[in-house]
Amino acid sequence: MADRSARLRSPLFISRTASFTAIGVVAGLALAAVPNVELVTAICFTAGFLMGPLAGILCGGLTEALFAGFHPMGSSLGFTLIAQIVGMSIAGLLGGLAAMIAGMKRKSFFIMTIVGFGVLSTIVFDLITNLAYAFAAGFSF
Repeated sequence: MADRSARLRSPLFISRTASFTAIGVVAGLALAAVPNVELVTAICFTAGFLMGPLAGILCGGLTEALFAGFHPMGSSLGFTLIAQIVGMSIAGLLGGLAAMIAGMKRKSFFIMTIVGFGVLSTIVFDLITNLAYAFAAGFSF
């Protein structure tokens, strides 16, 4: 347990997580004006895939908090912002889980696993944020 704690506090882990977070925020802001194009989820998923589930969760949460909280076309507030942070953290977590599962199999399974988890992370993020918006707007089910 002490070894894991030391790894999480290492400068290399912190700088890599911060780098993925910065890349995610910059990519999101650079493409904010382009409709239906978004790289933030892919970058957070990749952070989890390359660095592990915890890094994916941290990168996803921090990236979405900065990107959605300071979005140039209006920031999210309340339930929607919380849902976006949770959803993007789940996308990073799924990237880490995809790496664990895909690393044990042959190449075709590796590709299908990555694509499947990528699609799943998009669906989960959209579902969480859409439900939070409906709740915040006062829609009844």
